[in-house]
Amino acid sequence: YERLGVPLNANERKIKKAYYQLSLLWHPDRWASYPLYQRLAQDVFELISEAYRLLLDPPEPKEPVVTQTGGDDSQGAYM
Repeated sequence: YERLGVPLNANERKIKKAYYQLSLLWHPDRWASYPLYQRLAQDVFELISEAYRLLLDPPEPKEPVVTQTGGDDSQGAYM
């Protein structure tokens, strides 16, 4: 949320709008005439793209691995 400058309660529309505005500003092609800034723009663009991707499609929570304890090692682990 912080990378895109949106509040924690921002809906999908606000997130998309913020990403669109920042991507226009920081897209590396826009900075092609300024090689010193192009690398910076590439880094910033990757950060905002990652934030956008995570906010709109959060990763699935990993299920905990449950192991069965017993007297011998033959019982193994369950996933």
